[in-house]
Amino acid sequence: MRAPWISVVMPTFNGANFIGHALESVARQHDDAIEIIAVDDGSTDATRAILASYARRLAMRVIARRHSGNWVESTVIGMSVAHGRYLCWLHQDDLWRPSRLAKLRRLAERHPKAAFFVHPSWYIDALGRRIGYWHCPLSHVNRQLGCAEVLSRLLVQCFIASPATLFSAEAVQLVGLPDATLTYSADWEYWLRLARLGASLYHPTPLACFRIHEASQTLARVDQADERRAQQMAVLARHLPGLEDCGQCAEQVGRVARFSIQLNHALTNSVAGRPVQWRSLAAEFAKLGVDGWYRMFRDSRIIERCLSRAQAVGMRAATVPTYAHHKIAEASVAARLPWD
Repeated sequence: MRAPWISVVMPTFNGANFIGHALESVARQHDDAIEIIAVDDGSTDATRAILASYARRLAMRVIARRHSGNWVESTVIGMSVAHGRYLCWLHQDDLWRPSRLAKLRRLAERHPKAAFFVHPSWYIDALGRRIGYWHCPLSHVNRQLGCAEVLSRLLVQCFIASPATLFSAEAVQLVGLPDATLTYSADWEYWLRLARLGASLYHPTPLACFRIHEASQTLARVDQADERRAQQMAVLARHLPGLEDCGQCAEQVGRVARFSIQLNHALTNSVAGRPVQWRSLAAEFAKLGVDGWYRMFRDSRIIERCLSRAQAVGMRAATVPTYAHHKIAEASVAARLPWD
C-alpha cells in the first residue's frame, strides 16, 4: 500500500454531536490519499460508533486510550504514528471546506520547499452557521514567507485556527512533537516552532471552519483564566528571543504581545463575572503608542474574535444538536453543513 499524502490527526472525546460533520467534510474531499488517525480519550458517548461508521469510507486508524483530559497528549500519539508526507490537525468539532485538500496539494506541488501552510477560516456556531471570519494578518502574495514576517505577528496572538494548517513530515522531524504540558497553548506554541523554520506559505482563501459552541474550551473553561495566561506567558518567553535570530527587534513586539495576553485574560475574567481592572489595562494600552496600537489591532484580531464569540454566546438558545438529530447518515449530516 502506498503511503498517504496527508495524515489527519484527530483527538476525540465525547464528540458525537459534531464529529460526523468533521468526518463528512473530509470524506467530501474525494481524495484516497488521506489517512485519518483518531485518538479517542475514553469517550462514553457514540463517538466510537461514528468513527467506525466512517471507517468504511475513509482510511482510518482509531487508537483508544484511557481518559486523560489532555487533547495534546492524544495529538502527540497520533502524530507519532502518522505515515503521511504532510500532516494536519482536525478537531472533532471543526470542518474542512470543499476542495480544501485539492487546493493545498496544488500549493504544495508548486512550493515543495515550504514546510508550513496556513489559511484563514470561518467561525461557525453549534448549528454550522457562519458567525465571523478568522483572518490571518499575512501578506496576500504567492511566495514563501520568512521567519520575521510570520513570527513578529504570530507572537502577538495566535491567529491560526487548528484546522487551518498543513505541515510537512520533514518539518515535524525538525521541530519535534507538541508540548503536552500546554493544554491551552500547545497549538500556538507549535505554530511558532514551525514559523521559525522560515518556510511558511499563506493561502488567503478560508478553507476550514472553526466551531464556537457552549462545550468548547474557549467558552467552557473560563474559570481557568490564570492557568491560560501563565501558559501564554511561558510560550512568549520561549519564542520571543527567536525574533532576534530573524533579525528583528523583539522589544516592541514583546510589549504588544504581553498586553495582548493581559487583554485576553481580562476578557476571559469578564465573561466569568470576575472583576477586571479596566483602567489599569487602558493605561497600559496608552503606553504602547501609535505603532503599538496598530500592531495590536492588526495582529490580535481582537474585534473579530470578540464579535464572533459574542454571537456564539447570543445563540446559545439554539442548543447543541444531539446525536439523534445527526444520526450518522450522510444525508442528515450534509444537510446541516455549510457546503456552499
